[in-house]
Amino acid sequence: MKKAKRFPSLILLLLLAGCSTTKHMKGTPFMGGEYTDGKSLPEDRVNLWPLLYYSSPALSILWPLGEHTDTSLAFRPLFSLYRDAPGEPYAEFNFLYPFSHFSLDGYNRNHVFPFFWGDGYFIAFPFYWQYDNFNALFPLCIYNWEKSTGGTDLDLLWPIFKRWRNDEDNHGWRVFPLAGAS
Repeated sequence: MKKAKRFPSLILLLLLAGCSTTKHMKGTPFMGGEYTDGKSLPEDRVNLWPLLYYSSPALSILWPLGEHTDTSLAFRPLFSLYRDAPGEPYAEFNFLYPFSHFSLDGYNRNHVFPFFWGDGYFIAFPFYWQYDNFNALFPLCIYNWEKSTGGTDLDLLWPIFKRWRNDEDNHGWRVFPLAGAS
């Protein structure tokens, strides 16, 4: 019975012991990989890893959950913010990642699962897909067209009914598995 009471104390003691290295921590911050741009002297670092690690400007709290550097701010999985370079505005925001992601950098790739949207597309996974030249209400209707050639594909109750036309001479249809022509 005494061993069971000592076990939590032993774990707490090991966590509080931390590391004693004077080098930069490898793996801190979590998403940025090895952080080698520390501006602090070895004696100015706080190293109680994994509970706390600080080497200006990198801070990790409860690694890998909390992180603050000149290019990121995060408390995972609740939220995370990332930017390309120090001083620039944040380019990416995640909330309850991987369920939601917002791109703030002009690429316009966003999602709140099961919805994905951006420049020229919207998806309600897995049933509705809309791109520049592709629309689908899966599996009821799939419509695809090629702007340059004027070619089209239309599937109804995919894969049963299909009609396609790639140019004036190339077109066809099918009723799977009964008949078809091209």
